[in-house]
Amino acid sequence: MASIPLESSHIKRFTPALFADTEGAPAFQLKAGSRRDRLRHQEIMAEEKVQHFDQASIRAETLKGLEALWSPDDFEQWEPRLRAFWDARDDWAKENENAEKPTPFDYTDFPESEIRALAARVAESWPPLRKMAVANLKFQREFPKLVASIVLVGWTGVETPVQRADGLMSLDAIDDLEREMAKREEELTGKANGNAFAELMIECTGRLFLSPSAEKNSASPPPSSTSLPTSNNGQASAAGMSKVSASSEPTPEI
Repeated sequence: MASIPLESSHIKRFTPALFADTEGAPAFQLKAGSRRDRLRHQEIMAEEKVQHFDQASIRAETLKGLEALWSPDDFEQWEPRLRAFWDARDDWAKENENAEKPTPFDYTDFPESEIRALAARVAESWPPLRKMAVANLKFQREFPKLVASIVLVGWTGVETPVQRADGLMSLDAIDDLEREMAKREEELTGKANGNAFAELMIECTGRLFLSPSAEKNSASPPPSSTSLPTSNNGQASAAGMSKVSASSEPTPEI
């Protein structure tokens, strides 16, 4: 499959803020995403088996695990507590959706720590939830790189060679780029926290999911549906009696 030539007007040059004032600063060329690119991204996600489970799915599976692994009496006691807590979280999130300084979440109906501990115990004990947590971690790691494989068309100022074929940047090259940027970040700040690479990935995501009007101006944030999920790795404690022991798998967000 031959690569389609890109017009210079469709290319945005981007340098992460950390490197902006450094000598020989890296510069990345990002193309504007098209409908075809977005469809291709969906295809690549399916090919790579990258999947994200939303909060509603995790909550529903949490209740299934609670019912399957705990006694009927425990389920009858904890199921309404979980639902009430989730409803309160949703109400709080809705109220603070556009707030510059969100109010602290204060749940007083039942100790929040016990509710979170129970949810963590279920997540650790119920195999479907463990699989969902692992899938979401993979999504966090791979989603932006799959976007970048479509949007990144080249770069200068870095040692990692550009490896692009059939309209896609090599994922191996993107992995190498991530390591190089972390090394340079550590040389500048003493820490390799990945902020510069994350900034590049965010910029790539914005380029793939440009709105029609923003595409003309070559700048737009991605829609909320492309936001990367966060995980909640709360510490598990004994809240209710499970029929199975806990594991060390990551805990899904509730």
